[in-house]
Amino acid sequence: MKKLLIIIGLIAILGFISVCDDTGLNPTAISPVTLKFGQSMIVSPTGLQVMFTDLIQESRCPEDVVCIWPGMAEIELRVITPVRDTHFVVLPITGGQAVIDSLAWQPIDTLGYRFTLQSLLPYPISDVVVPMLAYEAILSVELSDSGDPVDSKVIITDLSPGAIQVRPWTYDTVFVDDDKLELSGTYSGGCQTHYFRVYMSPPGFAFSLPPQADLYVRHESLPDFCEAIIHWERTISLEPVIDLYRQQFGQEGEILLNLYHYFDDQPGAKTQVRYVPEQTHSQ
Repeated sequence: MKKLLIIIGLIAILGFISVCDDTGLNPTAISPVTLKFGQSMIVSPTGLQVMFTDLIQESRCPEDVVCIWPGMAEIELRVITPVRDTHFVVLPITGGQAVIDSLAWQPIDTLGYRFTLQSLLPYPISDVVVPMLAYEAILSVELSDSGDPVDSKVIITDLSPGAIQVRPWTYDTVFVDDDKLELSGTYSGGCQTHYFRVYMSPPGFAFSLPPQADLYVRHESLPDFCEAIIHWERTISLEPVIDLYRQQFGQEGEILLNLYHYFDDQPGAKTQVRYVPEQTHSQ
């Protein structure tokens, strides 16, 4: 009887460990990996621990609806390096269809790695509300071989400008070089890693001559109580903006980019940059 109780107890403990494993740290896996919301995993051979922590937006065109714009989704990863540094990485994926499609991928190069969200399920269906816990992401993590890469691409979104704003930053310079947006500025901090991403909202162009696109900078980090003035520079690919222009107008053409500075309430000050295919001008 005593042996039977011990066996039952061991089975119960193993069952408890198995249940905890679904939402806690899972064993090492080879990239690509599948993560449920709230789940952690160590990605081999990088040694990075990744956790699916948030669904920032879900505006992909439902599979039962015909949309002008395919929409997109973004998830947040908490990434812990082998030396226990914690970072947050936001991964976007373009909508359009519910199957794995490399045309929807928007890789992010950071921390010396390339993160790619390859699939996010369930794919939206109109009038169906999906709880956060039901989401599952397939993502790859690879060493980045692009040297000093473009930090990211402009992210096309229908998030409101206010929702894009997270932390303050100050503008310094902006210009277009080839098909890349070169940004610089300052922020207050110094004790955490800070991230800067550029969003285009709304996902369309103002009908003017030339057409205009509104760009907003999302600055985020873990709580940083240091007060040093830090200079930052980023290189952002304009490829998604150019592709959207081709879809809307059927050809390439001049675009007036409105880069809005940080604001507390409503968008205000902005810097305009003129993009012309194969040559660039700023004003």
